[in-house]
Amino acid sequence: MVLFRGVRQLMLLSLLVLIFGAVGQAEPVIVSFWHIYGPGSPAGDLMERAVEEFNRQYAGEIVIEATVVGFWDIFDQYPVARAAGIGPDVIIFNLDGVRKEAFRGWLTDLTPLIERDGIDMDDFLPGALEAVTLDDKIYGLPFNLDTRVLFYNRALFREAGLDPDRPPQTWDDLRHTASRLTRTEADGTYSQLGFHPMWGNVWFVPWLHSNSGRWFDDEGNPIINHPRNVEALQFVVSLIQEAGQARLNEFGEAHGFDSAFQGPETLAMVIQADDFMGHLEKNHPALDFGVGLIPYNTEPASQLGGFAVYLPTGEKTEAAWTVAKYFTGAEFMTQWVSETGNLGGRLSVAWEVHRDDPKRLLATEQMVHSRFNDAQTHPEFEPWGEIFPRVDQAVNLQVTPAAALEDAQRVVEALLREVRAAN
Repeated sequence: MVLFRGVRQLMLLSLLVLIFGAVGQAEPVIVSFWHIYGPGSPAGDLMERAVEEFNRQYAGEIVIEATVVGFWDIFDQYPVARAAGIGPDVIIFNLDGVRKEAFRGWLTDLTPLIERDGIDMDDFLPGALEAVTLDDKIYGLPFNLDTRVLFYNRALFREAGLDPDRPPQTWDDLRHTASRLTRTEADGTYSQLGFHPMWGNVWFVPWLHSNSGRWFDDEGNPIINHPRNVEALQFVVSLIQEAGQARLNEFGEAHGFDSAFQGPETLAMVIQADDFMGHLEKNHPALDFGVGLIPYNTEPASQLGGFAVYLPTGEKTEAAWTVAKYFTGAEFMTQWVSETGNLGGRLSVAWEVHRDDPKRLLATEQMVHSRFNDAQTHPEFEPWGEIFPRVDQAVNLQVTPAAALEDAQRVVEALLREVRAAN
């Protein structure tokens, strides 16, 4: 009888432990996480493994439910999902849209969380931080960045009697070097071209930045027709005028425009994104190429691109913040840079991983001097569509640089007045 009573008490105790244990054990927080890196690529495979590792480390606390959305699809799907209240808790998305979403109140202010957890924001690029900051509040953590650098054919440099270890540094150097590297046939056509300022993964913005220019002042007002901007556009136009637009087009049609750098090797210099290095190393291993900073007039500069991790406003801030920290922390960033060959978002990691790779170290240096196109990061409206075609008119020698930028200034000023009046 005593034995039976003891067994019954033990069973009752076990039942109470199960009941109260179940009551006291909270369900893990499910975090919806969107990104663009699909399986089958180094980046996609790494992301898949990282999500699994995160879920293992935070088992019982946080579960990531990852959704891979195609790069172009995400531009359409994300706004729709957010408006329907079924959007992600964490997203890796274009950095240039952060300030717009923050301005509309759609993003979580990360500043108090950053300060509370002692995140070293000095390890992130100044240009990237500018793109995620609005009214001194930070709304995203830079994740993966790219920049544009100058690629040059070292063999063609040697043939022209130029030092293959000394690419042009300034606008004047560029003009002189391009002339030395250009070859003209008897009929006046080019058999080899030194450089075209608008060929490659480039547009006018790096030239704007390298003359200390920008489209808007600190208050968000347009300064499109600023003398520095006009001077930069005039420099680009002058290179095209001196070479002759018709002859440049003939060369491009005959040799493949910017692809002449890697194919027939008749283009001596071209500006491309830093990941062009991996393309050349894989597909053109015999090409003896060098990498240099984009030539500048007033300061080293380039255009920045890339992605940030940010948190749409919601009820899962702490769990989402844990996810954001994981994917932008030094440990994962080291994996990311090592396995993908990208520059990542943290300077310390890029310097360390690429310390024995002079070309990628130079790209990292260029990244330090890079910033986003501020006509694309403007929080209040979308002025880029008004600026872009007017600059192109000048580049195509249809109007003068001053006239193009004056017209853009007038149109954007009017548009901004309408936007501010409506708000």
